[in-house]
Amino acid sequence: MRRTTLSAMTLPAAYRPLRAFAEAARPNDAPLRTLTGFFMVGMGYYLLFPLVLGPFVYGDEFEMSDPMPLDGLLLLLAPLVGLLLLRLILYRLHGRGLRSAMGNPLSAANIAVPIGAFALLISLVAMLLPPWVVLFEVAPIVPWFITMVIGLPLLLIQVSFEEILFRGYLQQQIAARTENPLLWMVLPSVIFGGAHFFNAETTYYGIAYSMWATMLGLAFADLTARHGTLGPAIALHFAINFSRMFVVGSDDTPFAALALLRVSVMSDAAPFEADVFLQPEGIGVIFGLVLVCAIQIAPLWLLARYIIRR
Repeated sequence: MRRTTLSAMTLPAAYRPLRAFAEAARPNDAPLRTLTGFFMVGMGYYLLFPLVLGPFVYGDEFEMSDPMPLDGLLLLLAPLVGLLLLRLILYRLHGRGLRSAMGNPLSAANIAVPIGAFALLISLVAMLLPPWVVLFEVAPIVPWFITMVIGLPLLLIQVSFEEILFRGYLQQQIAARTENPLLWMVLPSVIFGGAHFFNAETTYYGIAYSMWATMLGLAFADLTARHGTLGPAIALHFAINFSRMFVVGSDDTPFAALALLRVSVMSDAAPFEADVFLQPEGIGVIFGLVLVCAIQIAPLWLLARYIIRR
C-alpha cells in the first residue's frame, strides 16, 4: 500500500509548519508502533496510576470527602509519572526524546508567553461571570498563595504531559504518515475529550465535559499545526487549567481546595441524564452543549491564531 505523506503542495498554507513538526516522527512512524506506545502510556497513566494514588485522595472506597490542598497537589504530581513513562516509550519504540515531540523549544517559549498571558486574562473574566456558578467559599489568601506557588510547576508538568501525549506524540506520529485532518486533528482530539468523561460526577456532566475537552483538543491541534510547536497549545491549556484549579474551583472535585474561590455548580442548570439523549429533545441538548462550548473556546482560539500570525 502506498504511504501518504505530508506535502507543502497539499497542505493549506497555514498548516505547512506541521510538515516540519512531523519530521521527527518519520523514521519510526509505523501505526502499530504508535498504537502500542500510546496504549502503554495511557494504561500506565490513566488506569494503573490512579489505582495506586486513588486511595490517598479518595479513600479506600474511592469516595471523595472534603478535599485538602495536598489531594490536589498529589493529583497534579501524577502526570510526572506519565511524562517519565512517555519519555521511555519515545526512546524505546521511536528512538527519540521528549524534545522532538515539542518542536523548536525557543520558538515554542517565545509564542507561549503572550498567548498564555492574554488567554489567562480572558479565562479569569469568563470564569467569574454568572450564571454558571455561585460563590461558596473564599480561601485564606496566604495559604492559597503558598499552595499556588507550589502547584504552578506541577500544573505546567500536567498540561505539558497531556499536550506532548496527544499533540506532540499522537498527532505528530499520525501526521508523519497522512495529511488527512480527520486523522491527525480529529482523532487525537476525540480521544482527548473521551479521556475527560470520567472527570464528572454524572452522565450529563461527563458528556458536556467530553464535548468541551474535544473542542479544546481541536483548537490545540489546529494551533500546533499552524505554529509547528506545542508552545501555543501548552500556553492555552495552562491558562485554562490555572483559572479552573487555582482561581475558581468546583466544590465536588479534589482540586477545589487549591482554588481561591470555591464554588458550587448550579445543578438546576443541567437537569438531564443519560435517557434524555435517546429522546428527540436530546438533539437540542447536544446542540446546546456544542454551542456553549464553542462560545467559551472560540475567543481563546482566535486570540492564539492572531498572535501566531503576527
